[in-house]
Amino acid sequence: MNGGGGMDPVIVQQLGRGHPLAVHLDDFLTDLKNANASPQPLRAYRGDLL
Repeated sequence: MNGGGGMDPVIVQQLGRGHPLAVHLDDFLTDLKNANASPQPLRAYRGDLL
């Protein structure tokens, strides 16, 4: 989600790359970003899901 092709740094910090849901959460947030969601809903979804 960070544009650099890596996993969202907040997800990595909170869950770690090895967490079973980390990749799925990152994919979900990336899909929202690709659908032109504004930053506020992205932060809200990330916070709620973490």
